[in-house]
Amino acid sequence: MCYMRHRTETIRARVYGYVSTEILDDVLRGPLPNPKDRYELESMTMTSRTPAPQSRALTVASGVRAWRLFRLGRAVMGACAIALFAGPTFAQQSPQTAIERMQEPGPEAVALAKRAGLWDVKITFRPSPDIKPIVFDGLIAERKMIGLFLEEILRPGTGSTIPDFRRISYLTYSRVEGRWQYVSLDTRFPAGLMPAYSPDKGIDGKITFQFESLAFAGFGQEVEGWMLRSNYVILPHGDDAEVAQQYWTRADGSERQWLAVEYRYNRHR
Repeated sequence: MCYMRHRTETIRARVYGYVSTEILDDVLRGPLPNPKDRYELESMTMTSRTPAPQSRALTVASGVRAWRLFRLGRAVMGACAIALFAGPTFAQQSPQTAIERMQEPGPEAVALAKRAGLWDVKITFRPSPDIKPIVFDGLIAERKMIGLFLEEILRPGTGSTIPDFRRISYLTYSRVEGRWQYVSLDTRFPAGLMPAYSPDKGIDGKITFQFESLAFAGFGQEVEGWMLRSNYVILPHGDDAEVAQQYWTRADGSERQWLAVEYRYNRHR
């Protein structure tokens, strides 16, 4: 009884609760060591009693058969692995950090994910309010979610006569700032990165962005470098059709604003 009580109590204390009572009972259940081993173990127990928990653990480990320790060690290792990879099951879950909460998809990110896929795109471009618009048709937009960002890569479709280009953009909703963020680049123009921000989350599905002011090279032989203000408006849309518009205001003293670019998206069939 001395052997069994000492063995059971000490081993249970060393497992720290990670192994269930059923597993421990199964490991500890079975015949006692032979009389010689039991006599040696009880002798060591009587002569080695000390308040140091390390000594008590070593005392028990020295007397238990190797195959019993192997079974116990395997049970403990399995329980520790489960505790490591499924922490909330065995340990108290710590509260979420602010970063973790803000990284969770909100309703805006869920709505963005619905816009992923292939889209047919037609662009109507009017570089000046006084000229006839130029239409670019047969374009393809590939959209996919990267984390909380909707990536869009716009390019000519198969068989298109439009020279190859890429217009790449990223759209996301910042839960921290409470507004939409957008950035784009276009390999057709030396405009660099074009970031834009909305003042809020939008009204009735309409989201209006304001681009940072940029210098436009112009369309002539010489670099004009005229300043341009532009917004970007995503109109209310359904699951299979979208319209986005850009209104330009040139820094020429006229204060004229015109619809310079219109993007019409239809989901590719």
